[in-house]
Amino acid sequence: LSAQSLKVLRDRVPLFEGFDDSELTLIMGQSRRRSLEDGELMIAEGTLATKLYIVVSGQATVSRSLAGHEETIATLKPGATVGEVGIVDRAPRSAKVVADGATVILEIEHQVFDSAALPLIMKLYRNLAKILAGRVRGTNDMLDMVA
Repeated sequence: LSAQSLKVLRDRVPLFEGFDDSELTLIMGQSRRRSLEDGELMIAEGTLATKLYIVVSGQATVSRSLAGHEETIATLKPGATVGEVGIVDRAPRSAKVVADGATVILEIEHQVFDSAALPLIMKLYRNLAKILAGRVRGTNDMLDMVA
């Protein structure tokens, strides 16, 4: 990857905040880039969590089955991660994610989170914690508005 590509990843993907070039190169070497068509399933609700995904281009819709119908939870834009809860707790997926138009993603296998050097693992989990904390705060703000 070029220095410019690495800079873009650091600037646009919160998961990679604080990573140096060698760490990003290592992660990218263990990642798989995939193109999805409109409506193509990225994550099925209830399946085993084995990967984390990053939206590179396009967008994806996150939804859950609630009271017998499907409810949209979020729309993911470039730079967004999805699947991180399952990477952290290895529980079944809590939502479905589908490409909304032509979408390019990066897939990172859970083994990357287990086999990397300790300083890199610490950065990955610190950034995952920041992402998840931001989502909890966003949910709390929505609940405050509803109340």
